Amino acid sequence: MNFAIECALKENGISKFNELKSLMTDSQKIQQRTVKGGRILSSNGSSYLLEAIYHSYLDEDQKVDIYSSEYEIGNPNLIEDLNKQSLYQYLEEQYGGSAEDSVKRIEQYIKKLTGVTFQSFLSNDIKRVLAYKIITLFYKLSKYEFKGQSKIQLFNFLDIETRFKMQFEFRASHPYRDAEGRGYENTALLAELLGHLTFSMPKEYLEQSRLMETYLPTIADQISMHTRNYIELMNNAVGHYDDSGQMANLNKIADGNLKSAFNSIFESVGNQLTQRLDFLLYNLISLKGYIARKSSNELLAKLVHETHLELQPFQGRTCKTWEDKHFIPYLLGYDKSVSKSVDKQADFIEKYILARNMNGTTALPAQNKQILKAVIIHDSAIDDIKIDSFVFGGKNIPSSITAVLKTGVRDLENSKVNGTSFSYESYPEAILLYWDMRYQLALRIVLSKDKQKAINKYRRIANWETRIDEVLIEYVKNANLNTYDKLLTLPKKLQAFLSNII
Repeated sequence: MNFAIECALKENGISKFNELKSLMTDSQKIQQRTVKGGRILSSNGSSYLLEAIYHSYLDEDQKVDIYSSEYEIGNPNLIEDLNKQSLYQYLEEQYGGSAEDSVKRIEQYIKKLTGVTFQSFLSNDIKRVLAYKIITLFYKLSKYEFKGQSKIQLFNFLDIETRFKMQFEFRASHPYRDAEGRGYENTALLAELLGHLTFSMPKEYLEQSRLMETYLPTIADQISMHTRNYIELMNNAVGHYDDSGQMANLNKIADGNLKSAFNSIFESVGNQLTQRLDFLLYNLISLKGYIARKSSNELLAKLVHETHLELQPFQGRTCKTWEDKHFIPYLLGYDKSVSKSVDKQADFIEKYILARNMNGTTALPAQNKQILKAVIIHDSAIDDIKIDSFVFGGKNIPSSITAVLKTGVRDLENSKVNGTSFSYESYPEAILLYWDMRYQLALRIVLSKDKQKAINKYRRIANWETRIDEVLIEYVKNANLNTYDKLLTLPKKLQAFLSNII
């Protein structure tokens, strides 16, 4: 682990301790120690350079040298002076501003986020006074300035709410590069906050600290997969019936069974009023990112299934040949030649689909690729499809689904010519996901005998995925360590429950 950090420090031009201290504390180097410093792999997953250095490279004396004040969360020593006026004096001398009013706002934010008064945390933390260290952390971050810009509006940034725009870019990893640099800055700020919150955690809490960010989306995907497979299985069980009433009855049975399964595996947890403040804040702020993605997924799924997709089902029919010139016009229902630009656009989206689904293959099956091309041709002919994304402080976020295709093709070709790496970080995730979801819907339509039933099943699955997110969010709020341990077992429990009732 130290070898990996040594290599990362060398790449960042760090050879002396004073340079290391500057890297860890200078507000202008926030991106260097987070999003642009690379992620370091360990047995507990991956973390940014900031977190890896603190936990796996520095000894206790070095931590004190870098974070010289006991009020700093990186300093492992107890706070000797518990007078609040002394805290105010330190904050004003070190970071400027009027401390008393700012601290009151920080305390109000903590109460709003956790549902617990700051005084309650302070009362339960007399010896170590972790609460003062967290006050200092929030105060310091609220005074950060990005180059050429005013101080970051920390609490407005963290107080993200459901919007009518996609907000996939609210996250602490895998930054969105554009939006006039704010994608990187926002991701760096969130990573800085979460990384510092781990500095004060005991080992058992530290081991759990990345569980929310790292595993919750994966757990949700696994639960969604089992739910989707169950719905598919129940639909296939009566696939030979044409009577819609038969399917409606089956859907009611399936929904009832799924509700019972969820009630069984998601045991409620009480509000943990004595929870460690650093651990609680870490998980609740991480959860905000998950909630932002949840609401964005709901908006995007609604757009995907409400935008007409007039592809022709293939089952029970024949086509002259499987060549593009015959099969794609067959899917579209009208004569249409496939240009080289469509081929390249399909290549761009195909690579994203495979990467997102962690598919080990290098290409989609030939007929699937043709379906993807048909979707691109179909949707490119619709003039009014716009997807607005929200990036805090960012402007001019691309909204055209076709413009992103053209830009992506150009960038992909340039990377091949120049031999440079290619990343999807330069494109709004909402638009990339739109094409992935439209492709998945098209597969259902083309491979189904009944287009409307295929669309209805897609909607049912999307609705259940929304419910899964809602249940997971409620389950993990204010949870304890035992609850997070059990998170990893939920998908298998659901699978076992559903297997027993089939």
